[in-house]
Amino acid sequence: MTEKKIAHYHLDNVFACIEADNVRATNSAYDGADDLGIETLDAMCAVIKKLTIKDFYKSMTTHNDRTIWQDVYRPFIDEQTQAYIKLTITNGLLIVSFKEK
Repeated sequence: MTEKKIAHYHLDNVFACIEADNVRATNSAYDGADDLGIETLDAMCAVIKKLTIKDFYKSMTTHNDRTIWQDVYRPFIDEQTQAYIKLTITNGLLIVSFKEK
């Protein structure tokens, strides 16, 4: 797995995928989001649409394919709860992984 400290995907592209309804979440993302009180994909997208570059943590390749990059963000959901969100864009489709940090 390779890591870097610069986002691989521009947030404008992430937001465009959301606006075009080109978003899918992993099954574990639904479980992780539910643990944070976030129950739907729309609610996950609402959190993602609030991301800024200040929330960026790192970019890394997936474990299975070193050519696929995931940008990791760690925004605060509230004053005490921080999420760990991985975003990948593949062929115009945003793939979301979502859990508590």
